[in-house]
Amino acid sequence: GGNEFTVRVLQVFLALISCNLVFFSIRPYSWKLAGVAALAMAIHPWAARLVGSLLSETLGLFLCAVLVYTMSRIKQGSRKPLILFIFGFALIVLPLNSPATIILSIALGGYVFAGLLRERNLRATIIAMAGVLVVLTPWQVHCVKATGSVCVTLYSENVITRTSNSNGGNPLYYWFRTWAHGERDLFVIWHGTIAETPGRAFYSAQDQSSLAETIPEPLRALDDEHLGLLGKVGQDFVENNRLKFYLILPAIRSFTLWFDMRQIDHLQMEYVGRFSPAAIANDWREGGVERALARLIKALVSTVVYVIYIVYPVFLVLMLGYGVVRRQMIVILICGSVLAYTFVSGYIAHGESRRNVVFLPAILYLLRFVPSGKIDQTKRLLRDSPDVVGKVHKP
Repeated sequence: GGNEFTVRVLQVFLALISCNLVFFSIRPYSWKLAGVAALAMAIHPWAARLVGSLLSETLGLFLCAVLVYTMSRIKQGSRKPLILFIFGFALIVLPLNSPATIILSIALGGYVFAGLLRERNLRATIIAMAGVLVVLTPWQVHCVKATGSVCVTLYSENVITRTSNSNGGNPLYYWFRTWAHGERDLFVIWHGTIAETPGRAFYSAQDQSSLAETIPEPLRALDDEHLGLLGKVGQDFVENNRLKFYLILPAIRSFTLWFDMRQIDHLQMEYVGRFSPAAIANDWREGGVERALARLIKALVSTVVYVIYIVYPVFLVLMLGYGVVRRQMIVILICGSVLAYTFVSGYIAHGESRRNVVFLPAILYLLRFVPSGKIDQTKRLLRDSPDVVGKVHKP
């Protein structure tokens, strides 16, 4: 309806503002790199696709861009009250909108507040903290009234650890974590049955067939008895495969979270690199030259988009190495926060690649550390100093 159209238009504007905020975060260091960052934000496949979807990721992208921009201004020496207040405000609103960013928010907040305290700037610290409290206080009051606790539940223990329904847990997800390789497998527990589950979830085809006969209904509609049975199957697997459960499978899911591109409209992972003569000949036989040409174009576009898609996580890993070698704390904090989110998502087996989009402003901010011949080297040395937040005073 009209309201949905309005939201989509608003999201387009938020996305455009986000690109500009990333640009202005890097512009003091390099116009060229600032332009590259803004362009990289605009062409990210999932970010562009989600602008037209009624999901929270575009708002999260904007809030992360606001956080990164204000952090950048503070790091450059600005102590303007509005910048400080908005930084504190975004520091809390961002994880409330996108819980996956809580580690990043804590890292950036700790970095900035540590710098302000180091320079003994009580006024700036109070203003930034006011931005935090103006959101956090009413939220904590709500939490106490609704749950009796000030603690915020980001991930339900039902999803993470429990094996039986009797203690309030969800054994379906526990069993799911014993075989899932990534986001694609979520379809099984959302809409599938035991018979549709990948074979790697079972010791043998016979075990799968036997369990499918016992549990024929969709997995999302199981009763307590069948849930308990799956919980026991999962518990048996964990007892005999602890290394695989706690390390190997989370590592696989962490990798696929960034490198397995989900279908974006007509672009599919299955068509990436599909240029073999055998595939083209098979398409020709099935539908003639039109089908062969159409699928070849689809393979080409899918491959190009996938290459763009994986540039971001590869860049993130490379920048982590740079940060460690050059002892750049802000680089280490950003990269470490995103990688920590990635492993947590891999561990709980409930990660979705669309949530990665929210981190783009922080990842692209790292472009400012890429060498550029046009950068004023004196300013670069000053602004790359790990202690700049605590030393520069600019009104």
